[in-house]
Amino acid sequence: MAADLAAFGAPRELVDRWAGRATDQEDDPEAGHFRVRPDCWKAVSLFARLETQWQWVGSGMAGAERTGLRYEAIGVTAGMAGITMTTALFDDLQVMEAAALGELAKIMKERIDRLDRERPRGRGR
Repeated sequence: MAADLAAFGAPRELVDRWAGRATDQEDDPEAGHFRVRPDCWKAVSLFARLETQWQWVGSGMAGAERTGLRYEAIGVTAGMAGITMTTALFDDLQVMEAAALGELAKIMKERIDRLDRERPRGRGR
């Protein structure tokens, strides 16, 4: 995610936040790490493997944004990872997808707001 944000010109603080290296966490040995409950590991692992399987749509000057996972890629990716798809696992992926889209929407709004602030204003118009 951090690499994607950097590639699309996101502000450094957003890239750092996603990379887990925000300046206020630099001295924290746990920065960038998180715990996953054992019963959630398959879903988190599969979601991470799907990082290249997002639908994208152009957003004008703001770049492009994700609109959701490519569902046709989920079964293939799970199979290649040796993960058996179940309804519960798919439900878990959709919860993570919705949460990720919510966070990505916040980032896109920040980017659009920043571009709007930096945009030159015309005179008398």
